[in-house]
Amino acid sequence: MSGGRLIACDGGAGCHSRGGADHLAVRDGVPVGIGRPGDCEALIARTEARRRLAATLGASPAAVPGVTVAVLPGPAQAVAATRAALDGLDPRPEVVVVGHPEPATCETPLLALVEAGARPEGDWLRALAEPFANPAVAATTAPPAAAPGELPPDAAAVLAAHARGGSVDALEGRLADVPALSRAAVRCYRVADVRDHGGIPATAGGEARLMLGLIASGGRIVPVPAAALPGTPATGPLRNGRLRPARRTMRPPGTSQAPPARNGGTEPELSVIIPTTPARHDALVECAVAAATQTLPRDTFEVIAVVNGRDEVPLRHVPGADVVEALPVPSAAAARNHGARIARGRWVVFVDDDVLLEPGALAAHLSALRDGAGVTLGPYHPEDDPSATGAFARLWWNDHLSRKARPDHVMSFTDLITGNTGIAREAYLAFGGLDETFPGAHREDWELGLRLLRGGIAFTAVPEAAGIHRHRLTPTKYLRDRRAQGYGDVVLVERHPETAGAVTLGRLAGRTSGPRWHAVVAAGRLMAWRPVVATLEAALPRLDTRRALSVLRAAASAAYCAGVQAAISDGHHATGVAGGMELDLVVGPPRSVPVASPVNVFDAGVPLGTVDLPGGQWDTEVVAAAIADMPSCTSRRLAGAIGQGT
Repeated sequence: MSGGRLIACDGGAGCHSRGGADHLAVRDGVPVGIGRPGDCEALIARTEARRRLAATLGASPAAVPGVTVAVLPGPAQAVAATRAALDGLDPRPEVVVVGHPEPATCETPLLALVEAGARPEGDWLRALAEPFANPAVAATTAPPAAAPGELPPDAAAVLAAHARGGSVDALEGRLADVPALSRAAVRCYRVADVRDHGGIPATAGGEARLMLGLIASGGRIVPVPAAALPGTPATGPLRNGRLRPARRTMRPPGTSQAPPARNGGTEPELSVIIPTTPARHDALVECAVAAATQTLPRDTFEVIAVVNGRDEVPLRHVPGADVVEALPVPSAAAARNHGARIARGRWVVFVDDDVLLEPGALAAHLSALRDGAGVTLGPYHPEDDPSATGAFARLWWNDHLSRKARPDHVMSFTDLITGNTGIAREAYLAFGGLDETFPGAHREDWELGLRLLRGGIAFTAVPEAAGIHRHRLTPTKYLRDRRAQGYGDVVLVERHPETAGAVTLGRLAGRTSGPRWHAVVAAGRLMAWRPVVATLEAALPRLDTRRALSVLRAAASAAYCAGVQAAISDGHHATGVAGGMELDLVVGPPRSVPVASPVNVFDAGVPLGTVDLPGGQWDTEVVAAAIADMPSCTSRRLAGAIGQGT
């Protein structure tokens, strides 16, 4: 694809004759895909088939394809309110993510950024997307209240003159004179244009520079009165020259005072368990104070910190913690198990020491557990990290958390991550807790998830039980983690062969030998050598986002393979067996399964094929698109599966 201006096309006879540029296929005024001349009719037909098929798998049949909506970070309640409003739209976005998106990996033609707390309604999405039928339009905005439908010519000229060079501070005054930009709670862009201008930097004024660059290159920015959001606070990112509002402070800076003590004779309903190490005392204090400073009455829960290490563990005062235990075992799994054994609450919530719970998180966990949830999964989206490694990690976390928060999600073992998770203490101990024999701190949570689902313990996503993930990931740590994950996957598949199709290891079947394999393993071993990693760390900031992500993926893949080989060399043997789940299009998907990937697809008992899921995690759109592409999925079967005429 050229990445330049597109010709809007609704298919038909004229599609073939409009040669030259790429085409933006448009259905009912809404972009659905980008293709070459002659492709538009097929793109539109395929999109309609996928939308209808996705409806049978739990997605909304009214989804508007071609638009990814990113809800920018903010207070958990504000994010939840915006997510709920988006879910109630008709039509709905094709993709909704929480957090700062990565245009390099965005697969839709349009990308909309929505401030947390905004509440879209009615035909908002269609109104926002319709102007892009005009190829000169580079962006649309939806301010908090109705704004003029055109950018004032004089303002556009001023902005264009200042788009090249100059400090962000010098531009702020100019931007403030244009309410349609400075107060816009929603901004929608063409993904191709964003990529051409180097993405959306997560730095002060990053999006301001993008908008100015679009104007300077001749693009039009169109305020859309029909997409205005009355009642939304004027928190547009351009007014203060930053990409989004700063994360709110959960407590006054420097707070070190312990929260009020619990009532002496009252047994807590809930126990918060924080595993940590002696080297992470400062992180533990911040985590414990956040856990203790909740809307839930203080006498209904206790906070337990378990400090684990190789030798004697020195105990220090931890503000916010009711109990601090030392465990001379270097194992996070052992620390969680020990915390559960000494807990007094009926339910336990495990929290990683780099997660800061929002004030209402424990109340949300407890409410869901009281209502019968077997396991509660609270989201904890990562804080902004402008580094390439941070962007890579943020992409994975936001993708993983957004998928399992969807109402049509099919829970499986890969959805259990113990950074912000609740469960009945009795059930946790009855199932044996986490397996402490797993090497490192990887995959023991997935293995527990498999046992719980097999035992009939259901998982429930609780968006209100949110936290903030203060996850600072260096290339050294990331590559070390990927090596450990490779080792852990071998051990997991060795013990549970049916999980092979849900982990990266399953894609390496038959490829763990020969010269090419050993070359990749050798490269992965180099990733553990400090001079090599130091060179990588120095090179990444000089690369553009797409190239940096590509380099990281290659390095991470090699490190993973080195971990797999290390496990094999240690005598572990991982031979996978046929597993995954069965999906009959007549019946529809179950609510949960122990192993979701691969998806073995049937139509009234007739096998159609299999679908591999990203990261072993259910994804309705991926499944729907793959089924629509299956050669064995005849028109008759597809029509029967999606309901002809519905």
